[in-house]
Amino acid sequence: MRRIGILTFHRACNYGAALQAYALYSVVRKLLADDTAVEVVDYLCDHLESVYNPFRLPDQSGRFALIKKTIRFALHYREKSFSLKAFQKFRKKYLLLSKQYSLSDIERSVNNYDMFIVGSDQIWNMDLTKGDATYFLNFETAKTKKCSYAASFGSPLSFQEHSSEIVSYLNDFCEVSLREKIGVNVLSKSLRCPIHTDLDPTLLLRRHDWEVISSESASNFRGKYILLYIVAPPKDLIEFAKELELITGYKVVMLCNSFKIGRGFKRLRRQTPADFINLVANAEVVLTTSFHGLAFSIIFHRKFVVEVQSTDSTNYRIESLLQALGLEDRILTESSLKSYHSSIDWLRIDDLLNDERQKSISYLRSITSFNRRK
Repeated sequence: MRRIGILTFHRACNYGAALQAYALYSVVRKLLADDTAVEVVDYLCDHLESVYNPFRLPDQSGRFALIKKTIRFALHYREKSFSLKAFQKFRKKYLLLSKQYSLSDIERSVNNYDMFIVGSDQIWNMDLTKGDATYFLNFETAKTKKCSYAASFGSPLSFQEHSSEIVSYLNDFCEVSLREKIGVNVLSKSLRCPIHTDLDPTLLLRRHDWEVISSESASNFRGKYILLYIVAPPKDLIEFAKELELITGYKVVMLCNSFKIGRGFKRLRRQTPADFINLVANAEVVLTTSFHGLAFSIIFHRKFVVEVQSTDSTNYRIESLLQALGLEDRILTESSLKSYHSSIDWLRIDDLLNDERQKSISYLRSITSFNRRK
């Protein structure tokens, strides 16, 4: 029996991270022959575990600041604890996980697999992982095949800062698949293996696939609403949401981890991954700073407006997908109210997605066939 291990951000208490992990695992499992099995490598990245740990005490940065952070920690502990348990339940139900590994023993996992697939999401954003090179499989893998699927560097700046290190890590990969075109030129010149660009895994599944999960949602929110889904800190999206609420009469409901943003809007608390899909699927319009907020809006043919420029960065991942689909007019600008009222040619979008979906699935079928070895 051949075995494939998927290494990704499956443990993050983040809707996009959890759902892309499920999508990739689901698609690969369907493609495999009877003599091949797949599981998600249950790797605990120290930094990411710390970020999503509800028991983590605030950093000490002065007495007064510490008191404020401790009070905030106590107030929001229950919500963070609920989120942790909800995502644990999702993983247990939808993913086949390996035994747990940490940085100190991840190298031992190589004995269990004939192939690693790393991806998708920002697994190669070294600023995000605080330099954890495990996601580059930087340990001795002997005869185990190394490939990636739709891995993301996050931003051009992050890639540029770490490019020489990244190239050295990827030298023994059989195939490299990226989600965006960031780094394609450099890697094509520096590596001997093929470089591909492929769809985010969430877009490999179709609407009816996601409806199976969303049907488990216990959310009973009723009425027409605007979903405001915030991940990156917004710059102008909050004011646009207020304006759109006044014009349409639709109530704004908000999903956001920050408790400082969007005061005055109805904040939805304790939402599971199934609830998230359901909320996007039934929204009249989605306003978001999130790549996966955009991806699910496209899957469910929802009207949407996205903010690419947040208060601290530019979301090149969103820009890349919008450019590929010819939907740049959905980026928040001064004329976004006009573009909101214009219709989206979903037949054209679906045709483009179907072509890209077939290309991406063909790539996965090719690398999991074990016909090519390093």
